[in-house]
Amino acid sequence: MSCVKHADRPAAGYCQKCGFGLCEDCGVEVGGRVYCKGCVEDVVNGNYEGEPRRYVAGRSRAVFFITSLLPGASAMYLGLIKRGLFFMTAFFLTIYFASSWGMGFLGLMIPVLWVTAFFDGFNKLKRMESGILVEDGIEDILDFARRNKSILCLFLAILLLNWALGSGLKFIASILPGRLYWMFYEANKLLPLLLIIGGIVFLLKRKREREK
Repeated sequence: MSCVKHADRPAAGYCQKCGFGLCEDCGVEVGGRVYCKGCVEDVVNGNYEGEPRRYVAGRSRAVFFITSLLPGASAMYLGLIKRGLFFMTAFFLTIYFASSWGMGFLGLMIPVLWVTAFFDGFNKLKRMESGILVEDGIEDILDFARRNKSILCLFLAILLLNWALGSGLKFIASILPGRLYWMFYEANKLLPLLLIIGGIVFLLKRKREREK
């Protein structure tokens, strides 16, 4: 998002009265809140005693809520195109692989992605309404993935095992003796347990990080 007065400059915050984006030269801080130079006069002269503007200029809360029902759409509505594309692509790819590739286990991620995108959008809206500049990108998501790569690798391993015991089961059956085939088939029942174990490990790891 660019400054309302200088289109060639990126916004560094939002006016808490009118809600428009402001660059570093246009924003004036009064009482811990950022205002544009036009609105700050009303604040200093006591002509404005209201609460900070609770929405971003040009953005309807009703439309925002409707777009939040589709993962990624609410982020795009706020101008966070890259972040919106990430959530939307991840959501539809998950549906595709879960249905077309016989990865039923992957279907468990569909509601997780939906809830994550839903609350992520409201979190970004709240930060914008507080006058905080929200950069477009997924650096925080990539950083989270790097810090929890062991858990992600475990999840991918379970996912591949699920595929091997699902769509790949027929191929395995054609090259393995019957006894080994049934061993693979029974192992498929352990996937929910592996998922629970992975979740517990993840929670314990996050707890240790907070204690540090």
